[in-house]
Amino acid sequence: ASGVRIGEGCAIYSESFSTEPYLVSIGSNCIIGAGAVVRGRIPDNSLVIGNPGQAVGRASLFIEMLRQGENSLDTLGMEEGARRKLLLRHFWLKSLGGHP
Repeated sequence: ASGVRIGEGCAIYSESFSTEPYLVSIGSNCIIGAGAVVRGRIPDNSLVIGNPGQAVGRASLFIEMLRQGENSLDTLGMEEGARRKLLLRHFWLKSLGGHP
């Protein structure tokens, strides 16, 4: 089966797309970053970036972070390896706290 379902209150930025013929279901109140390649099921309140698109946090927390002007990432529930990789990439680092 193929098709796209987009929930209410989503923000989908430029050049974001799904790869057909996959079934795509984007939950409500999601933010899909520019250039993200989305396929499969994206849960409600997800912040999605990358190729392939991955949920890297909660959209509501990202919006609150923007409102407060804090420089933080939501890594709740991420496995240690994925969290480390995201932080290294986000902050352009070679290691975290002296660990490779």
